[in-house]
Amino acid sequence: MHAPLPAADRDVTYLVRLGNDAVQQLTLRTYSGDLFVFHEIFVTNCYSIPDCLRSRMFPHAQFVCVEPAPPNVDLLKRNVSPLAGRVVIIEGAVRDRAGVADFDGAGWSWGGQIKRGGDVRVRCYTMDEIMKTAGLTRIDLLKVDIENGVETLFGSDNAWLGKVQTIVAELTSAYPLSAFARDVTPYGLTVLPQGSAYGNQMVMAVRFDARVMT
Repeated sequence: MHAPLPAADRDVTYLVRLGNDAVQQLTLRTYSGDLFVFHEIFVTNCYSIPDCLRSRMFPHAQFVCVEPAPPNVDLLKRNVSPLAGRVVIIEGAVRDRAGVADFDGAGWSWGGQIKRGGDVRVRCYTMDEIMKTAGLTRIDLLKVDIENGVETLFGSDNAWLGKVQTIVAELTSAYPLSAFARDVTPYGLTVLPQGSAYGNQMVMAVRFDARVMT
């Protein structure tokens, strides 16, 4: 038998109200970085789309989640269970080419990345594969936070960008804003740096000609 986890190292289920007055159960690991991610997303609202760049909040949206770390997948399934029928979970990593790769998930829950000698082997999916698996012909909003994989995702074999309306991305020092702009602007996307006049906190790329400005 395993010794019980200390009180500070357990999954805790909270009742939270996320903007629409509906109370939702949300399970977080108090020991792995989940509280940091919750604060980043729901308190600082760093991934929010500025009002002037959206015409509605997509209340009936379909969600496609790609996650390579098995512990994160397990938690994700629990937290999105109320959205049954609207969520597709793909257990693997998004990459510029299909196959398998080593994944290092030994650190914080939000910091895993493809890395030679990682602790687990994961299936890698291209964006075309992901869209086909989920039955998508277009992507209204693509959120990308894949650590060291961002450069290869946007920098090669990226004709799929022509089917994306809005991107919210976390870049790296090895893949700065200028490189991101070089790769996505040929597909009709306009890059907005952090803190642009539109009010976005994260780097965004927007297909302006496809949306109604409000």
